[in-house]
Amino acid sequence: MSVRDNAWQMAAALSKNEISAVELANQHYEQIQAVDKDVHAFLHLDKEGALSQAKEVDKKRAACRCTSCVKGCNDTKGCANNLWLKDFRKLAPPL
Repeated sequence: MSVRDNAWQMAAALSKNEISAVELANQHYEQIQAVDKDVHAFLHLDKEGALSQAKEVDKKRAACRCTSCVKGCNDTKGCANNLWLKDFRKLAPPL
């Protein structure tokens, strides 16, 4: 799992518990730190806020009973997040 993967691959890695939201956020910040000195794409970053949100997502996902939930909705029947992922799979290019 790399920040160079597409959003679909990142969501799949999250849903399979191959990576945590905190790990993924940290990877993105490491990439930003590595390249932003040359591209100057960001005026402001809220790393603390982003990591705080990622920790909350990880907590909710850990408590969730869904089999492939990305957000941690705790719904075993008709998970809105799972339904969204199914719809997204129809749009996503084959890997």
